[in-house]
Amino acid sequence: RGTGAAARAVLYDVRTSMETVLATAQTGSVDIAASFVVWDQLTGGTQWDVFVRDLVTGTTTNLGSPATDEFGPSVRGGQIAYVGTSAGSLITHIVQYDGTAGTWGAPSIQTPGSTAGAGHQGPKIDFVMGAWTDGRSISGTATLTSDWDTYYAPFSPVTGLTTWPGENVLAIAVGAEIVRNVDSQIVVFDDNTAGNWNVAASFLGSAPLTITSSSATQVAISNSGSHLVWHDNRLGSFDIFQSFYGGATFRPVAGDIVIGEVLADPAAGA
Repeated sequence: RGTGAAARAVLYDVRTSMETVLATAQTGSVDIAASFVVWDQLTGGTQWDVFVRDLVTGTTTNLGSPATDEFGPSVRGGQIAYVGTSAGSLITHIVQYDGTAGTWGAPSIQTPGSTAGAGHQGPKIDFVMGAWTDGRSISGTATLTSDWDTYYAPFSPVTGLTTWPGENVLAIAVGAEIVRNVDSQIVVFDDNTAGNWNVAASFLGSAPLTITSSSATQVAISNSGSHLVWHDNRLGSFDIFQSFYGGATFRPVAGDIVIGEVLADPAAGA
């Protein structure tokens, strides 16, 4: 809630209609899954830390370190991914929850093929894999449309793929490719390599499939299993469109995608 320095992570309980302000300082991002809520906040006005709230015990834990920055968290089950500087550059970290001890373990740090450029941003995870945006191809000041690439890794061995903390190329064409979500082994990302924004998806181990081809702007894709949604202004204003695969474990090919508008502005005079 709020913008800039006034932004705060807020928890809303749909059962009781109660709101709880979680953050005590400026918040950049927030995520929730099962009984864990994660967010980052600008501690002391100088350093970003990642916090996690256990909704069962009511315990809040600062996963950050006094000497480093941590931000951009994503949570799924008992794992949290975030970008941290503990290795000296902006690299994806993952921590796991120990249910027996009731504590969060030490971070596992991704081993990048290169630490050049702008580093990592926006890691996303599901129960099987993680994906992140990588700025190794960027020189100079990074912007949204800089030459961002996407990489991923499964958490357990998969034939032909490098396991975490290693990396596998997902999309490295010239232009921005930015990971937005991972769910049911499907990575979805925004793609600016054609000179305008489109959305794309890839099942674990398969080549990416560009979902849209309109000259308009299609961005902010997300997914729940095989169902995809994004913002799209091909009709002149931003509406919400959807697409889907035949199943979460189905490897898509051209022709398998059906696009339908599910929420649009009403017609003039309606």
